[in-house]
Amino acid sequence: MFDLPTGDDQTVDGGEKEHPIVLEGYQACDFDALLRILYPTLRDLISGTFKLEMEEWVGILNLSTRWQMKEVREHAIKNLSNISLSPVKKVVLARAHKVAKWLKEGLTEILTENPVRPLDELETLGLKTACHLLWIRDRTASHKANGLGFSITISSLVCPGGHAMFTSALSCNGCARPILIDDTEAIHLYDTSSVQIKDSGNPGLNLQGQDCYLQDLVRALDPDPT
Repeated sequence: MFDLPTGDDQTVDGGEKEHPIVLEGYQACDFDALLRILYPTLRDLISGTFKLEMEEWVGILNLSTRWQMKEVREHAIKNLSNISLSPVKKVVLARAHKVAKWLKEGLTEILTENPVRPLDELETLGLKTACHLLWIRDRTASHKANGLGFSITISSLVCPGGHAMFTSALSCNGCARPILIDDTEAIHLYDTSSVQIKDSGNPGLNLQGQDCYLQDLVRALDPDPT
């Protein structure tokens, strides 16, 4: 850029303080936070930590995502994941910065919270998303009340040969909750219209075709994977 011919006034943006390069649509505070990661001070290097606030990490995530700085982006996601983010904040950040795992975590937490979050907070996600979430909660609750839902344990899941699929406790991939082998409250099926109960000495469940409302909602929001 500096090798290009200059105009009649002989000024080049970025060549002097009075004529800076202006990046439209970006915040100076975000750029300042990014520079603290790229060019740490001696004190930062000695301590091995960066004392940044949540909004500063969000700014770093924003710029590193836009400018395809993969390692910096992953570092920002890791540090923000260690901060106690509310479910709504997770969804908002996930959609803004394309972090798929936050979207799923946030929606799951909102759906399983009791009581439900205030409507004005859910409206932050957009009316369509809020309506989806409330519809899923209502459908799940009505199925429970009408006896359409039922609970199973992971010890009851068997392969076609009748062998137990799980013989020890697991952890949920979504919320990391421990699932004990005989915990009847750990896993549920609320839409039984496509579930076939088999009883041939080793009872099993055919889950093919089972609706998953949460997955439908995640696909509707369409986040790009990290």
